[in-house]
This record gives sequence, structure tokens and C-alpha cells, in this order.
Amino acid sequence: MGSCNFADMAHKAPRFWGQLYSLCPALEQNSISRTAIFMVAPVTSVGSPLAETDTKDETALSDVWGVVVLNDPVNLMSYVTMVLERVLRMSKSKAEEHMMEVHQKGRSLVWKGNREKAEGYVYQLQEWHLSAILERDETD
Repeated sequence: MGSCNFADMAHKAPRFWGQLYSLCPALEQNSISRTAIFMVAPVTSVGSPLAETDTKDETALSDVWGVVVLNDPVNLMSYVTMVLERVLRMSKSKAEEHMMEVHQKGRSLVWKGNREKAEGYVYQLQEWHLSAILERDETD
């Protein structure tokens, strides 16, 4: 019967039970319940509990987020303009302005607003194969 060091397993963070059993065969042999494994506290090193960190909530949903389109060597300028018109419902002239900014500066902030809607726009732009990212608006 094998022994198992839970502290050693915690940093490996297995995704599937099969991986967990391969890391520690004693679990399957002893039929330790899966809930007992989750009750083990993560540790930074053997014997020392993970220190709680004081973090600020910088990803609040109420903050303003921006959708940024990045330049890429693949898409034609006319295609980028068409996608901005369709996804963000921009006028042709506004979409062309953003397309030229992407072409000349390498990026353009095409939309600002709440995070959930911004994530939706980023997803849609990426579905159209544009390089788009989500950024938190730092201006207060």
C-alpha cells in the first residue's frame, strides 16, 4: 500500500480523478472519499499553510472596460471595417476611422462600457477572426 503526500499533490492541481489516482494510487485502494481530498488546505511548502493575501477587487463588474482591436497581418482593411460595422453597429465612416487607427497605431479602442457586454463584443470580434482584447479603463 503506497503513501501519499497531499502537500505535494496540491501544487499539481489535477483536473481529472484519473490523474489524481495516478498521482496517489493509495486513494483508489483505500477508497478515500473525494470530499475529503477537497478539505485538505493548500500549502506553499510541506507543513506551512498558505498565507492569506490581502487583495483588492480590481475586476469589479461595475468598472468601465474597453474593447481593443489589435493589428494583424491577416485581415484586409475592408474586412475589418465590415466586421466593426456588423458587430458594433458602427457607421461606415466610424468603422473606417477605427480600422485606420488599428492599421497605423497597432490598436484601437472601439467600445467602452460594462464588463459583461465588453466580453460579449470581444468574443464576437474573435469569432470573426479579429484580434481583440478586453482592457480595464484606467482613467477615473
